[in-house]
Amino acid sequence: MHHIDHDIDHHVNHNEIKKSQLDYVYEQSVVAATGYLLAVFVTAYLGWVAVDGVTSMIWLISVMGCSFLNVLFYSVLRKYDIPQKSEITLCILCTSISLILLGAVWSVAALVFMGSAVSLISITIITIIVVMVSGAMPLIGAVWLYFVAFSISSMAGLIWQYVEFGYVGVALVFVGFLIAMNVAAYKYSRIITRAICIDQRNLELVTEVQLSKNATEKAYVERSSFLAAASHDLRQPFNADVSVESEIDVGSTFTLRCNLGEKRAGRCFEDVALNTNASSMDLTVLLVDDEPTVRYALELILENWGCKILSANSMSAALDQVSSDSNIDIIVSDYRLKAGETGIDLIKKVQEVVGRRVPSLLVSGDTNPQLVREIRAQHYFLLHKPVKPAHLQKAMRQLMALNGGV
Repeated sequence: MHHIDHDIDHHVNHNEIKKSQLDYVYEQSVVAATGYLLAVFVTAYLGWVAVDGVTSMIWLISVMGCSFLNVLFYSVLRKYDIPQKSEITLCILCTSISLILLGAVWSVAALVFMGSAVSLISITIITIIVVMVSGAMPLIGAVWLYFVAFSISSMAGLIWQYVEFGYVGVALVFVGFLIAMNVAAYKYSRIITRAICIDQRNLELVTEVQLSKNATEKAYVERSSFLAAASHDLRQPFNADVSVESEIDVGSTFTLRCNLGEKRAGRCFEDVALNTNASSMDLTVLLVDDEPTVRYALELILENWGCKILSANSMSAALDQVSSDSNIDIIVSDYRLKAGETGIDLIKKVQEVVGRRVPSLLVSGDTNPQLVREIRAQHYFLLHKPVKPAHLQKAMRQLMALNGGV
């Protein structure tokens, strides 16, 4: 339950909660006003009979004055649509003080109007005060401080009077009743507060859902307008028919229907590769790359230069190639191979198999400065993908020149 309370408290405005509690107290008090006025006039009449008319009238005016103060404080607060925390706190404090005064006036009724512990008038006044305190719990218990202020001050005179009469046991019963009612009022206040929080949170959720719905509908209308415009615009340059099928939460499908055009000769990938004019390089190249398209492109370039190519897509395949033909002049390898292997690992393995140092060139699409430093620290040539044929040829010639070759 504490987790729920914390989650609710996180989403609501505490000023609004307090304001709603005060509204609840006011609404309940208006409903119970008739019964309260009846209790006031009956008590005033009993005071008239038990004491005198002047005392009874003074008591009646005091009760009505304190009750009017409670209504006045709340009426001032109602002028603010969204009252601030300080304004709400001041209203609660002033109302609590007026309730203490109101309860004190009822205590005076017990002290002044009760002539004995068992007279009919005394029993009637006791009944009125006890019933009034019990009834006040659902009326003003939403603000627990209100109930504490009123219940203690109104029962104090009754408890004191029975102590004076010598009925201490009865007085203790009233004390127990007062404690029980305040505990119940505290729990009641918590329930009302939680209900207000949940109600406010539900209103927020309803508002969010409505806003989300409106936004979705607006987006759908805008998307439909866009698709209609797109259909029209696409149709113009192609001189074609364009149709669109849309489904909410699924997507849209464009269908473009146009006449077949005249076939025109175009340059294929092989043409681009073969047009890299270069002088003949009569070399046997071990080419290793796990990407088929990259490997194929390099094969075309190297073949155009007159190279013999031993092509492989992994270290194991490359080792199989050199096992059958160890007469290789240069190694061109991708840096990152399958299974976490690297081009450097490959070069070392190949050199172990052929039993000599072989000029080697690494290519990589990774431009990480740390990787570049690592490769160059081991004195390997490195080219970045995509490899330009001119750069590749230049690097190969430099390597072979350093090793007494081409």
